Amino acid sequence: MTEDEKAEEFLRFVKENDKVVQTFGMLRRYEDSKKFLLEHPHLACEESANYLVYWCVDLAIEEKLQLMDHVAHQCIVIQFLLMLAKQLDRDPRVSLKSTY
Repeated sequence: MTEDEKAEEFLRFVKENDKVVQTFGMLRRYEDSKKFLLEHPHLACEESANYLVYWCVDLAIEEKLQLMDHVAHQCIVIQFLLMLAKQLDRDPRVSLKSTY
């Protein structure tokens, strides 16, 4: 995939999943995050992690540091799932089910 194609894919993902990723980013409890990801396995992807990182940057600029820390934690959850899937050479959605 070219850089332009990647950017286009990310923009499509954001357009289709903006509210869902934001909802995940605001969850606080482990059980809520677990349930939400199991209901929305398509969020176990690089685009979700990137979206959450961009959101964290925006929050830092707005000096909403406590909220930024929380969203960053949710980003780490997604990144951990992606790393685990890569190490296991499995689809992240499959790793999601076996992780939880």
